[in-house]
Amino acid sequence: MSDLINKNDNAVLEFLKDIKSQNDLKYVYNDGVPDLDTVSGRTKEALRKLKDDGRHTGCAPYGFEINAEGKLSPLKSHIDIIKLIYNMKLENKALRTIADYLNLNNIVTARKGGRWHPMTVKNIVERYEKYTNILTKH
Repeated sequence: MSDLINKNDNAVLEFLKDIKSQNDLKYVYNDGVPDLDTVSGRTKEALRKLKDDGRHTGCAPYGFEINAEGKLSPLKSHIDIIKLIYNMKLENKALRTIADYLNLNNIVTARKGGRWHPMTVKNIVERYEKYTNILTKH
């Protein structure tokens, strides 16, 4: 079996042994596979800390960008579109009707040239309520 391991594999194995002996990587099994429960828990904890600090995780929603501090910042060019969508929904317009209106009036999507879809409109309406405090400041 050892003759199947090439020099790179040996280097990786030696590196893992060094890490384990220095206790730099606590949760490694003997076979070099990380404990997935531990990795998952540490990832969730890190994401929770980011959220607690007010930082956004994941991609920025339509109409926003993530600034240097990791927080959501509205794109001025999209604020009026977001408000239009939300107001049309308040007027009880159907999601399909709103999407059709945006497409007919050549309102640019986040994908620049893509088409508006009812689910995209729905996501924006739901996020509007969540991000109202950010939007009303602008």
